[in-house]
Amino acid sequence: MAARPVAAVLPLKPKQPSSVLLGDISHQSHPRLDDCCSNMPSGCAIGKESSDMIESIPCTTIPDLEKGITSKEHIILSVSGLTCTGCETKLKRALGSLQSVQNLKTSLVLSRAEFDLNCDVQSLDEVLKHLGKTTEFKCERIIDRGSRVDVIVSDAAEFMKQDWPRGVTEMNLIDDQSVNVVYDAKIIGARDLLEHGWDRPLSLAPPRSDPTLLAGDKHVRHMGYMTILSIILTVPVLVLAWAPLPKHEIAYGSASLALATIVQIVIAGPFYPKALKALMFSRVIEMDLLIVLSTSAAYIFSVVSFGYLVVGKPLATGEFFETSTLLVTLIMVGRYVTALARQKAVESISLRSLQTPTATLVDESGANEKEIDVRLLQHGDVLKILPDSKIPTDGTVIGGSSEVDESMITGEPIPVEKFPASTVVAGSVNGSGTLIVKLTRLPADNTISVIAGLVDQAKLSKPRIQDIADRVASFFVPVVITLSIITFVIWIAVGITVRSQSGARATTEAITYAITVLIVSCPCAIGLAVPMVIVIASGVAAERGVIFKTANSIEVAYKAVNVVFDKTGTLTHGKLTVAVEHISSNDYLPLLISLIGSNKHPISASVATHLRGRGISASTVTDIKVHAGKGVEGLAQGLTLRAGNSRWLNLSSDPQVQSVLEQGYTAFCFTINDTLAAVFGLEDSLRPDALETVTKLQERDISVHILSGDDDGPVHSIARQLGIAAQNVRSRCTPIDKQRYIQTLVNQPGHPHKKIRTTTIFVGDGTNDAIALASSTIGVHMNQETGSDVAQSAADVVLMRPSLSSILTMINISEKAVRRIKFNFGWSFVYNVFAILLGAGAFVDARIPPRFAGLGELVIRSGNITMDVFLDICDTFFFDRLYATILPRQNFPSNNTLHELGVEAHNQHVRLYYPLQPSQWAASSSWRRDDLSRQALSLFLITCTLLYHTIYNKSLLKHPKYLPHQTRLEIAQSMFAMPIMAILTVPFFLAEIHGWTKLYDFPSTANPNIQTPLNMPWKVWTILQYPLFILFTDTGIYFIHRLLHHPSIYRFIHKRHHKWIIPTPYASYAFNPVDGWAQGLPYHVFPLLFPLQKCAYLGLFDLVGR
Repeated sequence: MAARPVAAVLPLKPKQPSSVLLGDISHQSHPRLDDCCSNMPSGCAIGKESSDMIESIPCTTIPDLEKGITSKEHIILSVSGLTCTGCETKLKRALGSLQSVQNLKTSLVLSRAEFDLNCDVQSLDEVLKHLGKTTEFKCERIIDRGSRVDVIVSDAAEFMKQDWPRGVTEMNLIDDQSVNVVYDAKIIGARDLLEHGWDRPLSLAPPRSDPTLLAGDKHVRHMGYMTILSIILTVPVLVLAWAPLPKHEIAYGSASLALATIVQIVIAGPFYPKALKALMFSRVIEMDLLIVLSTSAAYIFSVVSFGYLVVGKPLATGEFFETSTLLVTLIMVGRYVTALARQKAVESISLRSLQTPTATLVDESGANEKEIDVRLLQHGDVLKILPDSKIPTDGTVIGGSSEVDESMITGEPIPVEKFPASTVVAGSVNGSGTLIVKLTRLPADNTISVIAGLVDQAKLSKPRIQDIADRVASFFVPVVITLSIITFVIWIAVGITVRSQSGARATTEAITYAITVLIVSCPCAIGLAVPMVIVIASGVAAERGVIFKTANSIEVAYKAVNVVFDKTGTLTHGKLTVAVEHISSNDYLPLLISLIGSNKHPISASVATHLRGRGISASTVTDIKVHAGKGVEGLAQGLTLRAGNSRWLNLSSDPQVQSVLEQGYTAFCFTINDTLAAVFGLEDSLRPDALETVTKLQERDISVHILSGDDDGPVHSIARQLGIAAQNVRSRCTPIDKQRYIQTLVNQPGHPHKKIRTTTIFVGDGTNDAIALASSTIGVHMNQETGSDVAQSAADVVLMRPSLSSILTMINISEKAVRRIKFNFGWSFVYNVFAILLGAGAFVDARIPPRFAGLGELVIRSGNITMDVFLDICDTFFFDRLYATILPRQNFPSNNTLHELGVEAHNQHVRLYYPLQPSQWAASSSWRRDDLSRQALSLFLITCTLLYHTIYNKSLLKHPKYLPHQTRLEIAQSMFAMPIMAILTVPFFLAEIHGWTKLYDFPSTANPNIQTPLNMPWKVWTILQYPLFILFTDTGIYFIHRLLHHPSIYRFIHKRHHKWIIPTPYASYAFNPVDGWAQGLPYHVFPLLFPLQKCAYLGLFDLVGR
C-alpha cells in the first residue's frame, strides 16, 4: 500500500460545554494511529498492523477545524408567538435583514423558521438576540442533524468536559442532570455510547416529544393560562358594571380601575412591545397594533372619565372599564381557540406518532430476547416482530413469514405478504405471524422520518396563492385604521349636526364606533386561509401514500391538462420476464451479469434476475458506465462490453433482433466488441389499476400520453390496451426526447387570452426519467424497490405505493384543498365586510357594542368550524358522492349499516378539513365520539346558541305569552323529533347517495340520462336552477303548511308547533316528527324532478331552510 497522509483522528475534548463540533487538537500534531484506534468501542487492529505504512503529518488548519468543516450551518427555530401573517411577515423581515441568513423559510402553522446561517458573519446567539430585540418572539433551536440521544447524568456541565469517544460530534446541555448527545451512528452505536467508559454512570432519559408539537403545546398552555387569568379579572368588572348594585360609584369605579389596569398591563401588556417593535424595526402594521389602539383608547377614556367622576364632574357617558377588559378577554379567547385548533391540526397529521417506542432485540437465531427503547437500536441489530405489533424501523426479513398491513405508510389497505429477503418499513403493523428482521435503517433515518421530513418541507413551502393572501393582509390593517378614523369623524359630525349632541357626547359615541371598527375586523383569517389547509392536506395525502414535496404542487395538481406516463415500471409492473432468448455462447453470460447486475433499470434488473436463476456467476468487469436511456458499457479482459437497446447498439436490422421485435417483445441486446453475443425478448404486464386510472383521467378531459424508451411494438400495444390515442404515444425516447416532448406540452397556451402555461404532470420511476420529472409542471415519482433516488429527488410528488390510482388521489386532494382555500377567502371577505359595516354603525337598528367586538377573531374561526361541522353532517347523510372525489370511492361491505357508511364518509371528510373534531369538544365523553346523533345534536345546539346570543331579541323573554321553561321544552322536543325525522327521510338520502336523483357535479360529467327542462342549454339551466329551487320549495312548503292547518290534521300533528307563540331559536326543530318531515319534502323532491348542481343544493338547502 502506498504511503499517503491521513488526517489526525483523536478523542475530542470540547472547549465549551454548549455546542462544539470539533475540539482543540493543536497540542497533538503527530498522533499515533494505534492510540487513535484504541479509542474505538470495539477496538481496532489496523493501527498496529499498518502504522509503519502510514505517514503522519501535522494538522495545519486548526482555525478552520475550530469553526467546523463549513462556515454555514442549517438552523431550525421553534418560534413562540406567531399568531397571524403579520407576525410571520415581521419574523421574515427581521431574519431577512441579516446578511448571515440565507435560504429562509417560515411557517405560520408550524411556528417554525429554517435558514442557513453563515457563522463567519454572525453567530446564532447574535441572531437570537436580534430577534428578541426586534420582534419579542421567543425562539428555541431544534437540533435536527445526526443521531441523538438524551442521557441522565450527575453534574451534566462537568460531564461534558471529559474526552468524548470517537463518533460523538456534539453535546448540548439540557439541564443540570441531562445532556443531549449527537453522534455518528456509523461509528458508534447508542448502546455502545452508554456503555463507554465514562467517569460516571449514564442512563437513558425519558423520550421527548416532537419539538414542533412540544413548542406548540407550550404556546397553547400559555395562551390558556393567560385567557383564564383574563376571565378571572374581567368577571368582577362586568358584575360591577351590569349588576343592579347599590350606588357606590367611586368605590366600584376604583375596583374596576384596579382590575382593568391589571388586565391592561399583564394580559394586554405583551401586545405593546410586539406592535411597536414591528412598526419601528420591520415596518409592519399588524393585528397587534389594532388591539393596542382599541384597548388603549377604551382604557384611557375610562380612566379620564373616572377622574372626572372623582372630582365631582362626571361625564354623561360615565366610564366603561368593562369595555376594555371584556375586549381583551374575548381577544384572548379567540387567540386561544385559534392556537388550539392549529395545534390540533399539526398533531392530527404528525406522522412521527407512527413510530413505536420499543423494540424486541434478539440474536440471529432468535433464542435470546430483550425489549429495549428504539432509541438504543444500532446498525447490525436483529429484531423480533411479534404478531399484531408495529414494526419499529426499516429492515429486511431473515426469518419467519407473515402478512403486514402497510396502509399507514402507503395507504394500501390490502396486507402484503412478507417472507425472507422481503423488506419491511417502520410504522406498518405485523399480521398473525412472527418475523425476524435485520435492521437496515435506524429510527432517525427510517421511512417514517423521511416521509415526515418531506411533509415538513411541503408545509414550509408556500403556494403562489399565499402571496395573494399575504399582500391582502399587509394592506388590511392600514385600511382598517383609515376606516376607523373616517368612522370617528363621521359620527362626531352626525352627533353634533344631526342629533344635536354636545361635543363631548358626540366624541364619546364616536370613540365607541371607532374602537369597534378597529377590533372587530380579523386579518388573521385571511392569512390562515391558505397555510392551515396546506398543512392538513399534505398530512392527509401522506397518510394515503402521496407525498407532496412542495405546497405549489397541491395548488396546481387539480388543473392538470396533460398526464404523461413512462411505460416500464409505471404503467406496467416493471418486473419483466424473459420470454425468448438467443445466446451465441453461454461463456459470455458471466460477463453480462457482471455488467448489469447492479443496475436498477427494470430491463437490466429483470435480465440479471433471469441469469441468476440459471445459476450464472459473475466475473470481473471494470469501468462500468451507465448511459441513461440507452444501456450500460464496461471493459473486461480487453473487451468492450455493451448491453442495452437495439438502437443504441445499431442492431435494429439484425435478424435475431427483428424476430424478437416482431413478436411484440422488448429487445435487450448484449455485444462484445460491437458483435452481437445475446439478445433477450422481455414481456411485461399492465398494472391492475392502469386501465381504470387512465379512463378516469380521460373522463376529466385530461389528455393521457405515453413516453417510453422501448420499441414501437410493446409501447403501442400498451397504448391500445389503455385506449390512448396513437398521436399521444412516443417510443424509442431518450431522456432528452422526453424532456422536449414535456416542454412542448407545458408551453402550450393554457388560456386563449392569457399567457398561462399548460399544467402537465409526468409520472415516472427511473433515472432516465429525472430530466422529464424536472421539466414538467409536476413531476410524480412512483416509489418502489426498483425506483431511482435520482428520480425521486427531481420529483415534486412521491407516491409511496406503486399504484396508479394514487394519481387520482393526488388530483382530488388538490381540488378539495383549493376549493377549501377559496371558501376560506370568501368567508373571510364576507365576515370582514359585514363586521366592519356593523361596527361602524352603517345599519340604523343594528350595531356591535364595542365590548363585544373582541368576539371577532373567535366568531370568524367559529364560522369556519360551524361550516365544517355542517358540511360533515350533510356529507354523512346524503352528500357522500359530492365529497367522494377527495378519495377513491370506498367499497363498503354489503352488511354495513347506513350509520357505519355515514361515519366512514364523515371521518374521511373531517380528517382533511377539520383537525379539531367536534367529538373532542361537544357532548358527554360517555357518548361515542363517532355517533352521528351526537354530531347532529352538537350542530343543533351550537347553531341555536350562537343565534340566541347574537341575533335573538331577548326582550321577548319577558313577553306574557312566553311559557315557563319554554327554552328547555323546545330543546327537549327538538331532541325527540330530530332522530325520527332523520329516519323518515332515509329513503331520500339513499336515493341521493346511490345516484338515483338528478344531482350532478359538473355538466360535463353529468349522467347522459339527465336532461335539462325543455332541453335548454346547460349554461342557461345553471343560472335558472337557483330561482326555480327557491320558488319550488317555498310554494311546496306553503301548500303543505296549508294542508297541515286542515282541522282533521292540525290537532294531531301541527298544533304542537304553534304552542310556541314566542319562539326562540331552539324551536327550529320542535315539531311533531311527521310535521317536520312533511315540510321538508320539497327539498328532496326537487332533485328527483330537476337537475341540480350538488354544491348549489347544499347552499340552497341551508339558505332556504333558514
